[in-house]
Amino acid sequence: YFNNFKKLCEDSSFKNETNRFDRLKSVKDFTNISEELTSNEGKLKDWCLWQKLKQQAYEKNISSLTSVIELHGIKMTDIEKLFETAYCKWYSQAVITENPILKDFSSAQHMDKIKQFIKLDDDFQKLTMQYVQAKLSENIPNKDSKEISQGWKLIQREMQKQRQIKPVRHLLANAPEAIRALTPCVMMSPLSVAQYLPVSKESFDVVVFDEASQITVWDAIGTLSRGQQIIVAGDPKQMPPSNFFGRNIEYNEDELGLDEDLESILDELIGSSMPTMRLNWHYRSRCESLIAFSNEKYYENSLVTFPSAKTNQKSVSYRFVEDGCYERGARVNKTEAKAVVAECVKRLQSPDENIRNKSIGIVTFNSDQQKLIEDLLDKERENNPDIEFAFNPDNPDAVFVKNLETVQGDERDVILFSVTYGPDKTGKVSMNFGPLNRMGGERRLNVAFTRSKHEMVIFSTLQADQIDLSRTNARGVEDLKGFLQYAKQGKSVLSGNNSNDKSKYTDLFEQEVADQLTKFGWTVHTNIGASSYRIDVAVVNPDNSDEYLAGIECDGETYYNSATARDRDKSRQSVMEGLGWNMLRVWSVDWWTNKKGAVENLDNQLKALYQKSSKSEYVNK
Repeated sequence: YFNNFKKLCEDSSFKNETNRFDRLKSVKDFTNISEELTSNEGKLKDWCLWQKLKQQAYEKNISSLTSVIELHGIKMTDIEKLFETAYCKWYSQAVITENPILKDFSSAQHMDKIKQFIKLDDDFQKLTMQYVQAKLSENIPNKDSKEISQGWKLIQREMQKQRQIKPVRHLLANAPEAIRALTPCVMMSPLSVAQYLPVSKESFDVVVFDEASQITVWDAIGTLSRGQQIIVAGDPKQMPPSNFFGRNIEYNEDELGLDEDLESILDELIGSSMPTMRLNWHYRSRCESLIAFSNEKYYENSLVTFPSAKTNQKSVSYRFVEDGCYERGARVNKTEAKAVVAECVKRLQSPDENIRNKSIGIVTFNSDQQKLIEDLLDKERENNPDIEFAFNPDNPDAVFVKNLETVQGDERDVILFSVTYGPDKTGKVSMNFGPLNRMGGERRLNVAFTRSKHEMVIFSTLQADQIDLSRTNARGVEDLKGFLQYAKQGKSVLSGNNSNDKSKYTDLFEQEVADQLTKFGWTVHTNIGASSYRIDVAVVNPDNSDEYLAGIECDGETYYNSATARDRDKSRQSVMEGLGWNMLRVWSVDWWTNKKGAVENLDNQLKALYQKSSKSEYVNK
């Protein structure tokens, strides 16, 4: 047995045991080994299989893996992760070494290039504007020049008149070149175009329609004929042309074969397969909760929105008006109107300057409630002259009161929304919500929901569970029910696509950065945002848990997927800084080659921001 065991140990498969054999000093030692082998006889097959795998690993030149597993007692469940980590480490090192760009990468130089790019891009935009201005100014002749066309002479003569000035249409018809030189860009409604501009294909190089979803096809045709090219801007998910005061069109049997015009020129051109470019970045809302509902319900979560620098900001709130009552005949809710006006006056008289100086807009479901609120506000202005500053007609952000049909295109810091509809005196709730019951009613809601930049307060006598969808098929009513739930309960009523899981990582690099900062004592959240754009890692301000000290962007998937350098390194950063973020960068190559130095550098930057914010708060106090 002794000779056979020695021979077995000298076999290449049992090299580890050979050294052990050499250390045997007595029969007692050999006896102990024999007993150990006997007691583990049931594991011998597995052990032999492991030796076979070790031999295969040796032949594949990865024997170091099996050595590490034996030496450190790695669990079977961790072996795959261990191999993957080792392989990625080897592969990354090989890629960095062989790629001259990665090998010579310097974060300091790269950041300097980004700064140079931003400056050059800004300079180029300014230079372009100056160039366009200079080119347009070339077309204006010197007033002392002797060679002046008849058109210029006509305008010059009319400017000297005190009375009997020729109509604008006459000037446009008789001095078209001079008018275009003086006013290369004019802003007009389709009606003004029809009144003042002669029909000519050479009137303008480009015609641009804004808010095209509200322009009917027949109103747009005349304007289209005045330009050589057209750009049509609009949102098919927002207000269609209002037909409350339009003519009713009836078709006879002979006209059934004709194509019917679509609602707007925007719909018509989209239906004609015109080249389309979608603008997905949403800038108005300073908090994502203001646009999250519309983004899910109307835009399939395709809008790119940007998170606020506040940790738990809820900008959409529900204010239940307990004693409210909807008066069907008058189509008003007096208690609700009084609550809205009281809130408006309270904000305008607030001792907090940040609240007092925020612009306010009031939106109602119908014109009757609008008129009631306007009358109540007029009385408050008489009794409180100190709020008159907010109603100055010269102020572009003056308080407005509008209904669903008239509010498109407006925006304010704070929107106070009066639902108006609700239980009547008998407690009955009608499923008639005016324009919401019509086709396209949801588009009117979308307009109303997206007017606010900072905050939206919903005043309602109606609660979501009082809306019975079995009694109506209107999409607008269904969305009103959903929005009331959203305003009351928050993002929990939305799908998982809009959830903001602060513990979820998008990639391992992000996780590594977050873990290292946590070790340095910082409180971090990851995956901040409600759309496709997320802040990779956000660091909470130690002095104020309601705000973030900084956002950290890793050059991971989000950075890589940016369409252009301007989006990646300029525009997005500018938007985030405008929302109050301090943005820092972490580069993966730096992290790989010198993780300790990269973490310390990041920690130092955060400490500097913290010290700066603490001093700023002290000065403000």
